[in-house]
Amino acid sequence: MIKSSQMFCRVFAVLLALCLAEEALARTYIRKSGSIIAEIDGNYLRQHGSIVLEFDGKYVRQHGSILLEFDGKYVRQKGSIVAEIDGRYVRKSGAIVWEIDPSGKIRRHGSIVYEVSDYNDSLELKRKVVAFLLLLAE
Repeated sequence: MIKSSQMFCRVFAVLLALCLAEEALARTYIRKSGSIIAEIDGNYLRQHGSIVLEFDGKYVRQHGSILLEFDGKYVRQKGSIVAEIDGRYVRKSGAIVWEIDPSGKIRRHGSIVYEVSDYNDSLELKRKVVAFLLLLAE
C-alpha cells in the first residue's frame, strides 16, 4: 500500500515533468499581420520550418558562417558596427530604425510591424529579435 507522502511525491514528480516538458515545447513566434513569419526555437530561428539562423552565444550564424556579432550594445557585421541596441530602440547610424516595446510589439516609424509572442524583454531574446530585424525583416 502506498503511503500518502509517497503518493504526494509521485504526483509532484509527474507535475514537475509536465511543466518541464511544456517549457521545452514553448516557442516564440514573430508575427506580421497575425501570420507567423518566423519562430525562435531555442538557439535557432526558423522560417517555414527550416533553420535560417543559429544563435551561438554572442554570434549569429547562417550555414556555419558568422553573420553578426553582439559586442555589448553594439552589433557588428564583418567587424564593423552596423547597429546599436539602445534600451528598447535599435539604431543604425544613430537614427532609430526599430522600437521593441516590453510587450513584444515591434514598431518602425511608430507603426506596429511585427509582434513577438511570449516576449520577456530579456537580453538574450532581444538579441535574437534584433538579428531577425537586421537580417530578415522586410
